[in-house]
Amino acid sequence: MFKDGWFEVSETLRLYERRLVPTETPLANVVIIHGYGDHCTRYAWTMERFVEAGLATFTYDQRGHGRSPGKRGYIYQFEHLLDDLGLFLTHLQEDLAPVPLFLLGHSMGGMVLARYMQTRTVETQGLVFSSPFLAFSDNLPKCIVALGPIIARILPCAPIGKVNNKGLSRDSSVIEATNNDPLSYHGRVAAHTASEFYRIIEEVEEDLEKITQPMLVLHGGADHVVSPSGSEMLYKGAASVDKELRIYSDGYHELFNDLEKEQYVSEIVTWIKSRI
Repeated sequence: MFKDGWFEVSETLRLYERRLVPTETPLANVVIIHGYGDHCTRYAWTMERFVEAGLATFTYDQRGHGRSPGKRGYIYQFEHLLDDLGLFLTHLQEDLAPVPLFLLGHSMGGMVLARYMQTRTVETQGLVFSSPFLAFSDNLPKCIVALGPIIARILPCAPIGKVNNKGLSRDSSVIEATNNDPLSYHGRVAAHTASEFYRIIEEVEEDLEKITQPMLVLHGGADHVVSPSGSEMLYKGAASVDKELRIYSDGYHELFNDLEKEQYVSEIVTWIKSRI
């Protein structure tokens, strides 16, 4: 049974969290960090599959997303998201079974995970990156990407882009559910938010050698939301000795919600279990 609750990140801010753990002692703990415009309850199916495999699973809604408070889809300073992840991990410590910890970041959650590992300290057995947002979509005009930081300084709230939900999955039911989901963000990306993404992508690329943990990188080759080139950059540049990159030629952005989702989750479980 899912256990929902809240954890405190400051005197005035609490974020929504969700847990699902096996009845027996788990083989490992897994923390999931969701993507932009996303929220943690969309990972219910994945969490159930992980728990069936003996993995205790924990996740939360990032600020401005899902049930957590904050301006919808707006990122004032990306480092706040790193702080929130650190506080969530600290919050979990007394409840985690004494088994290995794995961190899984999807899309913007992968960006959070990459930058967190470069700037903070955490003892983890491995990292899983699912379609990490480390390069803008190839469909986004390069002039928009280049002008984003300039527009952000003049008009920080100016809308300059929007996620096309049709690119999330080849499963039409997933698209329909997302379009009708009140907890998903359906608005446009503000210029300031886009400029924060641009800044962090550059910083991640500059510090790739600081990522040394075992890692598995998964990306859909037909991802139109973020470019698979970001995953290739991460794989090539990370100093990890134990690292794998798997590009699924027909896969869309949300591999956990795509047609071969059983395969993707099974591969993650196998990878995690082989490193316990």
